[in-house]
This record gives sequence, structure tokens and C-alpha cells, in this order.
Amino acid sequence: MSIPRTAPRTAVRLGAVALTGALLAACGSGSGGGSADSAGGDVTLTVDLFGAFGYKESGLYAEYERLHPGIKIKQTDTEDEQDYWKSLQTRLAGGGGLADVQGIEVGRIASVTQQQAAKFVDLNQYGAGALKG
Repeated sequence: MSIPRTAPRTAVRLGAVALTGALLAACGSGSGGGSADSAGGDVTLTVDLFGAFGYKESGLYAEYERLHPGIKIKQTDTEDEQDYWKSLQTRLAGGGGLADVQGIEVGRIASVTQQQAAKFVDLNQYGAGALKG
């Protein structure tokens, strides 16, 4: 069985759309989400990932920053997903030290949503509904 050449491109596009949505949601909220430079009003969004997502390398962050002056994206990486997962669980349990955007292995999403269900917030109350295109 062969995998069509477009599959990796589609995956990158879907990832870009998901990341852009997450970044827009972080920018749209009036509280939390990123750090603001008090002098210039710039916002730094933090993205914490594991493995090789390729967002930075593909130029996605640079393009987003170009289209949204005053927003900078800082990415941190952990090579091994197992190490990343242990660290993420500790930070989730402690309620702090999390990035604005956290990568989560698809197989772990159910675990995170069950453990953290009470902490999920309806982003519509922060204007996310207006972002629909």
C-alpha cells in the first residue's frame, strides 16, 4: 500500500490550522495567555512540543509573526515524548508552568480531558465565536 504524496502536506496544513486557531484563541483572551512586554505591548506566546512537529522549521511561526506584528512565538522542545509526558503531568497536577499551547500526543488526549475536565473553559466567553470564518 502506498501513501499519497499529499498526505504529509495535508497533515502539515491541518497542524497549521490547529496551531493558528490555538494561537488566535490565546491572543483573543483578555487574561492569561502569553506574556506582554509592558513597554511595547508585545506579546510572547509560548509553545511547548515534543518530537518534531516542524512548525518553526517550516516557517509557520515567522509567517504568523509577520502577519501579526507585536506577537512573538517562543517554542520549547523535548525530544522524547515519554519525558515530555511525565513533565506535562507534573505541571498539569501543579496547575502551573504550562505553555500557552501544549502539544499532546493523540493517544493521551482522553486521559488529559478526563483528568482536567473541570479546568476547561468555553473560549466563546473570550470572543472565540467571533473568530469563526
